[in-house]
Amino acid sequence: MKKAIIALIVSSLLVCLHYESDAQSNFWSSKATYSPHNTTLMGANSRFGYHDNNWSTYFMRYNDTTFFCSTNYSTVMTTPTSCKVPMPNTLIINDFKVFYGYQGFIGSFQGVGMFGLAYTYNSMNTNYFDFIKLPAVDQLNRIAVILKPYSSGHPAQLKAFAIGDKVLSKGPKQSYLLEFYAQGNGFMDPYSYAPLAFDHITEKQEIADDVIIVGERVVFATRDTRSRHAPVNLRITDTNNFLSNPNIDIQWQIWLPSNQKICSELRLLHLHHDYFILAYIIYDTQVGKYYLCTNKIKLNDFLCLNNTIVSHKILIGGDCTNLVDIVYEPDVNTLVLLLNGNDQSELYHTDPYSTTSTYTTKLYYPDGNLYSIDTIGDYPYLYHNIYVAMGDNRFFSQNVSYGTSIFESCLNITKLEMLMQKPPVIEKIEDPVARYTDSKEINNYEKEGLYYFGQTSCAIFDNK
Repeated sequence: MKKAIIALIVSSLLVCLHYESDAQSNFWSSKATYSPHNTTLMGANSRFGYHDNNWSTYFMRYNDTTFFCSTNYSTVMTTPTSCKVPMPNTLIINDFKVFYGYQGFIGSFQGVGMFGLAYTYNSMNTNYFDFIKLPAVDQLNRIAVILKPYSSGHPAQLKAFAIGDKVLSKGPKQSYLLEFYAQGNGFMDPYSYAPLAFDHITEKQEIADDVIIVGERVVFATRDTRSRHAPVNLRITDTNNFLSNPNIDIQWQIWLPSNQKICSELRLLHLHHDYFILAYIIYDTQVGKYYLCTNKIKLNDFLCLNNTIVSHKILIGGDCTNLVDIVYEPDVNTLVLLLNGNDQSELYHTDPYSTTSTYTTKLYYPDGNLYSIDTIGDYPYLYHNIYVAMGDNRFFSQNVSYGTSIFESCLNITKLEMLMQKPPVIEKIEDPVARYTDSKEINNYEKEGLYYFGQTSCAIFDNK
């Protein structure tokens, strides 16, 4: 009887997937809710990530357990059907990344910084995971990976660069930069790390917010509260020899006008070739208003102190001043920036290559904070570019196939000006970091998965 029920569930799921694959050709927008548990949801820990094997993954944490969940790319939009795998309640996932052929993730496990690998994660049978602890930090917050050829006859190595932090004895957190192999030869080798400056008396410090790979270089974005240091900075070095390279000791300072005060974390995103975006939110003390700022940077020009930065700003309200994350759809040249705060969120859609003042569209999400955003990939039979944002157990999906112009949505649409502004000033200084190494600790985990379902509260289709 049990086998018959399982077969019925699987058959029903396949029917749904077939229907959704056909239906997505005219999909615009949706809102959905998943409810895999009946106890208190710790919503701020929710995370969503896209994997390139037709699956999206997400993480939900409750007061007595956590779930590693997966759903087919089409069902997350309109027919909420997922596989959930109960995980140890000490697991926290801060971000998902596609590793070399496997779903990767980072966060903490048993109170220690962790990166993990999901070998299977979408089956009612046994699912397999590895949690690799990095004891130097309490958690990993962001990660970037690059595939490195090892040598002839040997497997490739997936090299990872991450930022993390550790809670100090008096309560504040100290930021760390980390380097390790996430897959392939060297997987269990010691990892390298560098704690950033922290003054234990004044608590002034350098804080790492994000990391990306641009070509053969790794770029870290940091804020700095120390005197004679810029509020926004980059540390840039070669991916072949991160901490052994003296370039990591250079702090590339980005000086803003004195009336612009940083009031969010920094976010980085690689666009194309050596172009990337640096984004943040500022408070303008002269006019008493908040602005969402984006800077398009050409890395080779930047390293030569050739200031070709193209800078824009968008006037925003004071209710959503946390810059959560940014994603990019290259097919339609659309950058999506997710902001939250005061139990609501906003999504801005911009052209990152614009060199003039132009317009952007904003979607307003009134149903709580969205904490995570990602695309769901590019499939020849999907015909659309779609992103998904997640908060608590709620999901919002939007088609951006027409670029920054949003014609239909489950959310209110507003058109706003994106104004050119004078680019920030670039300087560079010597600001050395200390180097250390430590050993990894690996933990294996196995668990059976279960299917569960959700509800759709809004789904908009073009009936043409």
